[in-house]
Amino acid sequence: PEPDDPEYGRHEQTGAPPVARLEELREQQAFIEALKTATLDKSGMSKEAVARLRNPRRHLPDLSAPENRTLRYSLRMWLANGHSEKSYHENRFAAMENTDGLDLPTLDAMEDLVAELTGVEPIKTDMCVNSCCAYTGPYAPLDRCPFC
Repeated sequence: PEPDDPEYGRHEQTGAPPVARLEELREQQAFIEALKTATLDKSGMSKEAVARLRNPRRHLPDLSAPENRTLRYSLRMWLANGHSEKSYHENRFAAMENTDGLDLPTLDAMEDLVAELTGVEPIKTDMCVNSCCAYTGPYAPLDRCPFC
């Protein structure tokens, strides 16, 4: 009887090399290795955010309650603006200018609030002005975009 064929890619002569020969594949391998060793403690997140992720809140504020109307409005505006600083600032200013006594949180205050409510906070990383890549992982040491 013939032995079963080995699983594709597992044969001695066809297995993937330990280090790829093509630059693009080497970059992908570097990302994979970075993910294998990733931890919350090495994530770049604050200690408070890591603690919130490990011990999430059990109760959230009731956003439908009348006393949370401004909070609900601020969260909707923050979400609707796609986290764009410029849009949030302009819409916040316009809303407060239009409604006497309305005091909406700043963008930083909204990011802090969302982090407190969800346990998630942004990790800000430099990136290409054309959004080709973020300078993280294998691209962290770069000072210009490898794609454009």
